[in-house]
Amino acid sequence: MIYLIRKIFFNTFYILNGFRYQLQIPYYRFLGAKISKGVRFYGRVIILGYPSNLSIGEKTSLNDGVIINCIDKVFIGKQCHISTNVMIHTAGLNEFDFKHNKKPIKIKNKVWLAAGVVVTQGSEISSNTIIAANSVVKGYISGDSLYAGSPCKFKRKLNKSKTLN
Repeated sequence: MIYLIRKIFFNTFYILNGFRYQLQIPYYRFLGAKISKGVRFYGRVIILGYPSNLSIGEKTSLNDGVIINCIDKVFIGKQCHISTNVMIHTAGLNEFDFKHNKKPIKIKNKVWLAAGVVVTQGSEISSNTIIAANSVVKGYISGDSLYAGSPCKFKRKLNKSKTLN
């Protein structure tokens, strides 16, 4: 009997805990973010700056610990997967004179950012691309490819059978 009560309690807790994170989506929509239907937050997602600069396409998922700095525009396409502890920064310091600057970020459709990826200001990631764990993205990333490293470097082209669905 105690086992049954404990099982019901813990299952209810996990369902409600997951529901709590889904309440972030209407909150960010209220603040002006353009979040399409079918977007899922699996854990706490932090949006800094101006949420009205954020646009997320259909069926995109963001995992726990994702931080999006929306000082400038951030576009995330359809069917993207953004894994745990990914950081997307539209603003930063200039390398030479240490002045603040900002540039938009564009992540196109069917992109997978693995755990711990950092996307820096002014980056553009083309469709059907995988960025390996703990990589740093800076600049333009071509499509249908696998990238890894810090800074992010081309590793290989993806076969049609290995593209993201």
